[in-house]
Amino acid sequence: MVRLRQKPSITLVLAVSACLILAVTSCQPVLTAPRQSVSPSPTETLLNARRGEHVEGDPLIGRQLWGILACQSCHGTFAEGVSGPSLRSHTLSLEAFADHLRSENHGLHPVLPGELHNIDVANLNAWLSILPLDLPGPLPNKLGLTTPHQLRAMLFADQLEHPSALATGPDDQLYVATLGSDPHDPAKPSGRILRLTDTDGDGFADRRTVVVTGLDHPTGLTWLNNAEEDPILLVTAKGGVYAIDDDGPVLVGPLPGGLTRQAYDLVTGTDGQLYVASGPAGDTLEPEPGAVWRFDPDPIVNALSPAAPETFVTGMRTASSIAFSPSGAIYIADSGLAWPWRDNVPDEVNLLLGGGDYGWPDVWGKPGEDSHTIGPMAELPPGAGASDLLFYSGSMFDEYSTDLLVALAGQAGAPEETSGKVVRVEIISDVSGYYSFVHDMIGGFGRPVALAEGSDGSIYVADAEAGSVVRLWRETDTVK
Repeated sequence: MVRLRQKPSITLVLAVSACLILAVTSCQPVLTAPRQSVSPSPTETLLNARRGEHVEGDPLIGRQLWGILACQSCHGTFAEGVSGPSLRSHTLSLEAFADHLRSENHGLHPVLPGELHNIDVANLNAWLSILPLDLPGPLPNKLGLTTPHQLRAMLFADQLEHPSALATGPDDQLYVATLGSDPHDPAKPSGRILRLTDTDGDGFADRRTVVVTGLDHPTGLTWLNNAEEDPILLVTAKGGVYAIDDDGPVLVGPLPGGLTRQAYDLVTGTDGQLYVASGPAGDTLEPEPGAVWRFDPDPIVNALSPAAPETFVTGMRTASSIAFSPSGAIYIADSGLAWPWRDNVPDEVNLLLGGGDYGWPDVWGKPGEDSHTIGPMAELPPGAGASDLLFYSGSMFDEYSTDLLVALAGQAGAPEETSGKVVRVEIISDVSGYYSFVHDMIGGFGRPVALAEGSDGSIYVADAEAGSVVRLWRETDTVK
């Protein structure tokens, strides 16, 4: 590979050193990097480089180290540069690269061999060295979407009547909730659940099966495990949570307020309890806050009987989506979807603490020092319409494995540039707390309202404005 040669710049030295030092000292929980069997030993690696011998690092392990050390926080997922400069295809030798990390550089603490082995310096150096100098910027594809490098998009389903929720079922098929042809007519609930199947393997769902119809604003889907029988399909809609029985929907999780409350999303927690996000049903000026409710699922599993709601947290405007992180933390999207848009009220992503008050209607955004309410983990633009959350857990996009994906559907009256996209929230924790960075990921949607991870690791996005579902994937022969 031909590369330009240049003297190492002070900016590069500072950037690489700062990235590694920050990660080693505080940014990430302690993780064990993947190891490889190498010869020579890690101790001899740098000595051989000083003798002028060729030392072969493993770029695949280097890429994993890049994520483990949280260097992407400053330099981007593919070292393309974010707040820090691009480090793609740098021209430092391994000896020079290691020297800068190990030595005092403008007062920065040196990264010692005990913190980062010499062989891992070689691995990291190998990955940075093989990256092309320039990363092509995202260009709209034939669907009009702008996607990250190496991510592909195709139409999976179309002609859907206001899709509102997605979930991959226990049969590995994709299920979609739709609001119907006239979702604003309460006298004729036309919401449905459909099973989408690609029978010929061409990437398009050529078969759609109606699972249930007659639902009033279905907006969330999940399955509740049943040890003795098949998992139970649960749907959130006006009034609460419904189980889908052979005879139709059965209300098993009623919310206080009845049909004046909209259950937006639901998820089974790591504690086995059922968590439901809710808000007012429709546009209203009532200051009653949204909330997250907790249900004991045993009555539902045992007899499809109603379970009593318990308030988990309150103080939301519209708790539109809920998700558990891989570590078991619970997050909520708090949006203005059911409230008149206000240009000084940001949408929020909140880390939930049981019994907490998140401020609405008295406080929004970051609370004052004397406030008893809990502030947001991440702020999103006013009117962004945060509509769904997804912690990605597959291997197809392993660079997003600890990030929270957020669909921004927008809100009437808000600036268009704040929505119509999927963003990723990078969450970093250390001894002093949690920090977040919001990055644009996929743009060009009309109203993206729902996200789901497929059984093969692909990502699905439902667009309510286009009446479609788009599948995002990475080619299997593309180097990760």
